[in-house]
Amino acid sequence: MEVYHKYHNPFYNAIEKAMNISQNSQLQYLQTLHDREVSELMKKLEAQTRDEIRNLGKQHKDKNELSRIKRELQQKLIEQAVTERQRFSISLEKKRALLQKEHEEVKKKLEEERKNAYERIEKEYEEKSAKLEEEYKLQSELSTLVSLGNEWSEITSL
Repeated sequence: MEVYHKYHNPFYNAIEKAMNISQNSQLQYLQTLHDREVSELMKKLEAQTRDEIRNLGKQHKDKNELSRIKRELQQKLIEQAVTERQRFSISLEKKRALLQKEHEEVKKKLEEERKNAYERIEKEYEEKSAKLEEEYKLQSELSTLVSLGNEWSEITSL
């Protein structure tokens, strides 16, 4: 039992540490994925705007009107980028909240397992102790009976 007590907490602490490392890794991956998606979105929007501006140069010959339309496109790009980034950020926060909820459930299960394992070992120890005590009592009673039987046979042989 002492050996179990000695290694019970370090064992579960090591599991908990590995679990925390894994959970942090998952959160970092989620952030990296978000950053990559935002970066790809921005590149796509910039390329789309660049193409539209090139096409405008071919359609409009008036520099003032072309300049105005370019500013409008740039403003549209900015608004669209802000909207998309907000949408991605909201999505990231939802995913992060869901992941953290799952992490909390895993932590609770680990704590339950730690507690149950400890109780299981305590119960097993108590059962084995009771069984050994019972066997010891039976053996001592048996040896007492044997010694009484030996004494009785000595008495009767006289």
